[in-house]
Amino acid sequence: MITNLKIYKPVNASQNVITSRFNAIRWYGRLPVRHRAYDFAPHYPYRKTPQDIIAGIRSRVVLVYNDGTGFGLYLKLKPIDFPCLIIYKAHLKTTYVKQGEIVDAKQKIALMGNTGNSWSMSGGDGTHLHEECRQLISRGNFKKIDLANYYKFLDWNETFRI
Repeated sequence: MITNLKIYKPVNASQNVITSRFNAIRWYGRLPVRHRAYDFAPHYPYRKTPQDIIAGIRSRVVLVYNDGTGFGLYLKLKPIDFPCLIIYKAHLKTTYVKQGEIVDAKQKIALMGNTGNSWSMSGGDGTHLHEECRQLISRGNFKKIDLANYYKFLDWNETFRI
């Protein structure tokens, strides 16, 4: 357990829903695979509305990259006060930040998208945010962690900056 970690949910809670929780089982063909991340997708009436994503925690943008598969366009963030963590925000449509930039917790950093391996079981176009957190255990060895105990409720009526 990481002490004193508080992270804002990355999306507007009134317009988005968690579609896949940490440790959910997904089936790839006949193989069950644990989903060690959170997926957020727009509620039905907001599916056509672009959804902004915030950093969630003060961080340095370590990488902005499009792998063409898997994560598609994604950001890799390293929290300033928790250098043992790396947070991935994946399947993005576009990003508002550059590599090396320091971002505030409530700063808008990207737009939700459907790049990479992004599909929908509910008939939508697959637009969602995949948020994954990894904790450094030893040199080059990471463990994926569940952010549920660290998420803070986000009041989206507050002012944000891009």
